[in-house]
Amino acid sequence: MPHNSSIINNVIPTNPLLMTLPSPKDTSRGSALSSEIDLYGHKTRRLSTKDFFIFYTHRWYVLGVICLLALSNAAIWLSYTNISKLTVPFYCQSSFEDIEKPSSCDISYWSSQIFQMVGMLTGVLGMYITDKHGIKLSCILGCVFNATGAFFRVISSMSIVSINARLPLMYLGQTLAAMAQPFFLCLSPKVAEYWFGDHQRAFANSLSFSANPIGVAIGTLIPNFVVSTNNKNEEENTKQLFILNMILFIITFTTAVLSLFIKSNKPPTPPSPSSATDHSPEFFIGFKMLFYNPMFYVQLVTFGVAFATQWSFPVFAEQMLAEIGYSSIASYLVVLSAVAGTIGSIVAGHYIDKTKNFKGFINTSYIAIAILTICINFHVRQPYYGQGQTYSAHIWICFLVIILGYFTIPVFPIGLELCVETTYPVAEATSSGILVITGQFQLFLVTFIMQHLHSTSWFYRNSIGFNNSSTINNNTFSINCAEQNLTQNYLLTIDFWCLFAIFGALFSLIFLRPRYLRLEYELEESLKNKCKREQIINAENKHFPLN
Repeated sequence: MPHNSSIINNVIPTNPLLMTLPSPKDTSRGSALSSEIDLYGHKTRRLSTKDFFIFYTHRWYVLGVICLLALSNAAIWLSYTNISKLTVPFYCQSSFEDIEKPSSCDISYWSSQIFQMVGMLTGVLGMYITDKHGIKLSCILGCVFNATGAFFRVISSMSIVSINARLPLMYLGQTLAAMAQPFFLCLSPKVAEYWFGDHQRAFANSLSFSANPIGVAIGTLIPNFVVSTNNKNEEENTKQLFILNMILFIITFTTAVLSLFIKSNKPPTPPSPSSATDHSPEFFIGFKMLFYNPMFYVQLVTFGVAFATQWSFPVFAEQMLAEIGYSSIASYLVVLSAVAGTIGSIVAGHYIDKTKNFKGFINTSYIAIAILTICINFHVRQPYYGQGQTYSAHIWICFLVIILGYFTIPVFPIGLELCVETTYPVAEATSSGILVITGQFQLFLVTFIMQHLHSTSWFYRNSIGFNNSSTINNNTFSINCAEQNLTQNYLLTIDFWCLFAIFGALFSLIFLRPRYLRLEYELEESLKNKCKREQIINAENKHFPLN
């Protein structure tokens, strides 16, 4: 309900609701919003009609818990991706010499794919619970599944557990942790809508979704400091895996405890006109409405392509880059990309809150993504003579991957926020949940195809299976020596990855034509309120003339 207490005017400068709306200084139309502080010290958002919306400090606590949940879950997701030399012998009873050979026990691949498969299968359930029972229950359930999954991973890494039980326990833990995804991935837009005003929604969404790449960075960095992949002592390996999983469990358990202190699903009073009234249809009616919206289909593609392009990279990049001379930095490239993407998301959220230029931002990002994937494709094809890449080559690959993350990762939170705008009044968890499920499906499909292309010899038959020898003189190699050093068909894999990103850019430029329904509603409501106020003033002037 609007707050009507007396206020101290013009404390914080005004901010336009939509970039096409009149200037905040234009009082003739009364459609601008401004931030102020009431006598009780609450930050408020004011319509020109003197309606006030209070912002409660507890919103940052709610957002913080969801960020921790997303962070810890992402850390579990990719924590085994870079340590195959340790996990395969430990869980699969394989020798260290068999690690590089094709095997059904591909821990790094399947521990990642489980998240996509479980996310797709349980996504609708998570959306339903979030829309039906609200933010608090959904967050608590996500934290419980996450912590339980981490606990089973701890058990799987104990030395007292039989070798035959380790792998099932690890996959069980990974599955339970993956079941947390449907509960928190669709929470970001809902928290932004229910707890934040229009001038902070995109920022809040970006901040909560930025926790995901930060978690990826942590999940990649922690194993590098805790685990040694060159150690062949089984007892020491068991101890290292146990420590790694205990660290992740402590983070998830702490998050679960913090989630219990979320006070309510919504603040006592709404922070914006759209959250002041509940226009959302029933879950299944809203679900049906989505698929009658043509622009929703376009956004399923534009969101999913960016999601799959960014997170399919770690699946094949580390081993490929290690084989062509980047072994010293291969595991850190994902971290650099994730950190850059986090910064990019915060900048993008602030930009969108100021301009509401969703379409321009996403199209510009896709153009940059396509160009960067092409540059990376060309860069990895430079000649390599088996002695390690040059210092300048290391700088270039780091630069390209950092800029790729900077433009790719912000598409996720901004895409979710845009989806809520274009599908209003459908509930936030429903629209964003379908978007996330589709993104996971595209990631699963892309990584599956790329994994298959590894083992083929299509187009690059003469580039695979060459055993590099340091005794051979550099002059012996032809210009294709970089391709001949590869043990698998990575060049075809990165070609597919690059073409997929180019397809996403072309599709977005041609078909992305969004209409901002939620912003239109908020503008309409502000104009209606202004008209009512003017009618009251005119009626009072008729009954009580000033003279």
